[in-house]
Amino acid sequence: MSSIGNFKMKTDMKDFEQIGDNMIWKNSALHQIGAFKSLATKLDCEMKVVSSHHSKSIELPVVELTMAEVGTFTIRDNFYDINLKADLSFDFFKKLSCLLHCWL
Repeated sequence: MSSIGNFKMKTDMKDFEQIGDNMIWKNSALHQIGAFKSLATKLDCEMKVVSSHHSKSIELPVVELTMAEVGTFTIRDNFYDINLKADLSFDFFKKLSCLLHCWL
């Protein structure tokens, strides 16, 4: 954990696995944490916790995945949908324009 003043932020995925047994969405939260870990392994990329948020009264991780030569992806899941932010290391629209030009 890191701290700023009295605020302590969880920085390790293991910290998020400590969920009370009385939480109805505990299994879903644990599945989500496992899915983030699995995604990082499948993509062979670096993953770190950059923040947290709450859904269904459970503190959940906001993770950043860094892929060499592609960019950084920040992801959070609130059980209903996923928010994704992509900071790409290349000009996506230029490549998309080229693809569409070649395809059409």
